[in-house]
Amino acid sequence: MPSTVADKKIVDLVFGTRPNIIKAAALYAAWQERRTKCPFSLRLIDTGQHWDDTLSHNQRVALGLPEPACNLGVGPMLEKQRQRSNARPFGREAVITSTQNAYEHILQTAPPAASIAIGDVNGSVGIARGAVKHLIPVFHLEAGLRGGCDAIAEEANRHELDHICSYLWAPDETAQTNLQNEHIPATKITVTGNIMIDALLRFSPTKPPQAPTALTQNTILATLHRAENLASPARFNEILTAIFKIAQDHPIVWPLHPRTRSLLEQSGRFNEISGNICLLPALAYPEFMTYLKQAKLVITDSGGILEECAYLGKRTVILRPQTERPHAMAHCGFRHAEPHGLTKQTDMALHSTPTSFQPAGWQGNAAIRMLEDITSRLF
Repeated sequence: MPSTVADKKIVDLVFGTRPNIIKAAALYAAWQERRTKCPFSLRLIDTGQHWDDTLSHNQRVALGLPEPACNLGVGPMLEKQRQRSNARPFGREAVITSTQNAYEHILQTAPPAASIAIGDVNGSVGIARGAVKHLIPVFHLEAGLRGGCDAIAEEANRHELDHICSYLWAPDETAQTNLQNEHIPATKITVTGNIMIDALLRFSPTKPPQAPTALTQNTILATLHRAENLASPARFNEILTAIFKIAQDHPIVWPLHPRTRSLLEQSGRFNEISGNICLLPALAYPEFMTYLKQAKLVITDSGGILEECAYLGKRTVILRPQTERPHAMAHCGFRHAEPHGLTKQTDMALHSTPTSFQPAGWQGNAAIRMLEDITSRLF
C-alpha cells in the first residue's frame, strides 16, 4: 500500500520573497500532482523577508500556494527593531542572521530530511547556514548563476550558497560550468532546467482576460527594484528623468515595488507623471504576465524577468551594467543601459527584431527533475 502523507519524510521548501514564491509554487504544484508516489512531503516555510501583501500573501494566493506551515516573520521583526532604534534600513547580515536563528528553532524541534533554498536572497543564505549547522542536507535551487559586480549582495549570496549547500540544481549548462570552474564536485550538481519557465507555462494566462485600460500592444512595461538603482538619489532621479522622457512618445505601465513607490513619493516628482504613465501596485504573477505578454518592450533591472522575456521573444532593456543570465543576453539581443543612456537604448531596442530563446531545459519539466533528484539522492 502507498504510504500516507503522515508516514513520509519531510523536505522543507523555503521561500520569502516575491520571485522565490513563484519558483516555490511551480515546484510545489508539480509535487502535488505526484504526491501519492513521492517518498517525501514538502513543508512550506516562509521566511517573511517580503511581508507586504502585494509581494507575499497576494502572490501566494494567486499561485495556489497553501498557507505555509511556519512563517519566520523576519521582515516585520527587523522593521520593528529599526523603528524603535530609528536606525537605517537593516542590511544583508541582519536578515541572514535573523533567518538562521529563527529557522534553527524549527530544526531543533522538527528537523526535516532536507531543505530547499531558492535563488540568491539573504533569507536563503540564513536557511542554508542553519541547515548546514544542524547537518541537514540543502538543495540550492538556481545554482551556478554568476553576474559580476553590480549586484553585490546577490553575487555574494550565490557564491556562498553554492559552496555550502549539499546539492546544486543548475538551470543550464552555463551555470554548471560556472560551478565546475569553482572546483565544486560534479557529483553535487544536477542540471535541472529552468524553474521560471515551469512557472510561466503553468501560471501565466494563455488568453488575456478583459484588458485593463492601460493594456495595449503598444505599451512599454517597466519594473525597478534593485538597491543599486534605488540607493543613490541621483541615480534614481536620472532614471525617472529617462522614463518620463520615454513616456512622451510611448505609454508605460509601471507596477511599483513598495520600496520604489516610497522613493517616488519622496522624490517630489509625482507632478511630472503624465497620463502616458500608468502606475500600478506590485502585481501577482499571473496578472503581471498578462502585461508582459502584451508589452512591445520591457525596461527592467530584474534578473528573473529576463528569462520570461527571452522565452517570449520580448525586446528588453536592462537597467544594470551586467546580468547573471548572460545566455539570454547573447541569444535575444537584450540591451544594457545606464540611466543616462536609457532613452537611446530604448529607442534602439524598439527598432530591433526580437528573437525567442527556448533552449534545452526550458520545456517546463524542471520541477519534475528536481523531485526526481531529491528522491534518487535521499530516499
